[in-house]
Amino acid sequence: MQKFKVLSSKKQRKSDKSVRVLFPRDIYEMMRAAFIASEASSREGYAVAQCGLMADGSRKNWTYIVRSLHVPAAGDIVEQSSITVTPRAEFMEAVLSDAALKNNVIVEIHTHVGSSEPNFSWVDIENGLENGRFLKACGMRFAMAVVGSEGFSICEYDSDHDALQTPGNARVSIIGRGGVKDVIFHRSGSSCQIPQIENMRVSIVGMGGVGFGIAGTLAGIGVRKFILYDEGIVDDSVPDVLPFTAEKGKKRTKAALNMLKKISGDMEVTQVSDARSLKAALKDADVIFKCGSDEDIKILLNEVSLKYFIPCIEARTFTKSMGSGPYGLVRVYMPSATGCIGCFADEPDGPACGADASTIAVNSVVSSMAVQEFLDLVSGRGQGNKAYDHIEYDPSTQLAERKSSGRREACPMCGKDGILGAGDERKQTAKAPRIRKAKKE
Repeated sequence: MQKFKVLSSKKQRKSDKSVRVLFPRDIYEMMRAAFIASEASSREGYAVAQCGLMADGSRKNWTYIVRSLHVPAAGDIVEQSSITVTPRAEFMEAVLSDAALKNNVIVEIHTHVGSSEPNFSWVDIENGLENGRFLKACGMRFAMAVVGSEGFSICEYDSDHDALQTPGNARVSIIGRGGVKDVIFHRSGSSCQIPQIENMRVSIVGMGGVGFGIAGTLAGIGVRKFILYDEGIVDDSVPDVLPFTAEKGKKRTKAALNMLKKISGDMEVTQVSDARSLKAALKDADVIFKCGSDEDIKILLNEVSLKYFIPCIEARTFTKSMGSGPYGLVRVYMPSATGCIGCFADEPDGPACGADASTIAVNSVVSSMAVQEFLDLVSGRGQGNKAYDHIEYDPSTQLAERKSSGRREACPMCGKDGILGAGDERKQTAKAPRIRKAKKE
């Protein structure tokens, strides 16, 4: 007997969009455990995710960034069987009210018991249309997914056609200390792998000695797309940079462009000239390197990293106290997995390093350590969850001390009420929606 039946194409429309649902690792594991427990009792798994939404300039690539997940407890469910789940109205009202206040997208996620690559049933489609219409009236966006062990289906409510829109390809990914990893692909089997190095877009903020070293090394190993920012000029304070330009007084980003073009003529380099343009440019980056200590830029980078789930690697030199030699610092910030830039209370407070031979040597070591962390993220070698996120290099002993600083739950940026995974900004809804009937909303 056939369990599931898909209705006519009038209620479903195909698109050529690419969709990704991006989970913090801990939230994904919580959902997975809840679904396994439900299916072990021959009951359909069910959860509601609140997500930020990010779309690229072409509007062809969409990412739902999961900010929080709500799995109803036994007392929050009216009915739960092998083919349906009906949460109580009070449960849904609490979730939707919170989502409206935070401008979140609602993504309903469920399972079909025993289906490794499930498709939407006619019940799913009818409920999806009803939910999409209701949330659209409340000024909110709705999507739903049905997941199995080997694949999944996803659709979004398209109000222009009053239909459920299915993407051309899709994937479910998780982000953790070891980077971003795809865990489930769209049932069509289309390839949605993490970008290869030559397709990654790397942003380097701060084009002093460390930033130059990182850019040159990355270009040498195959990176071809860069976003560069530094408002500084080439002078004697950055002797590492001087070999790449014939004129002092020119911008450091121009010197970096000269260097990259010498390595390969097919470089795609975006030079950002001012801080106001930086935020928009960084949104397109796959990884951000923070190579300076400017406070305003630090705040901006922290917001972009958390909002769009972009890994950030800090790499710079500093002096611990007056008269001491330069030290090296590398920190890895993985949204949802480590502390954010604003979590650290142990910032080195010594003065910036001067331009001398010892500093140039430390810059080289710091650049190499930062690139190694980047390669670990890209290759997945860090998927075992590294026990550190902070490296301090002491050139006098040539030792690199690795530390774990952790994430502060009360952090105003990445804590419980922070902006983690907010995605693109949208208009604030006028009021929170209310649920009047105990249905599968």
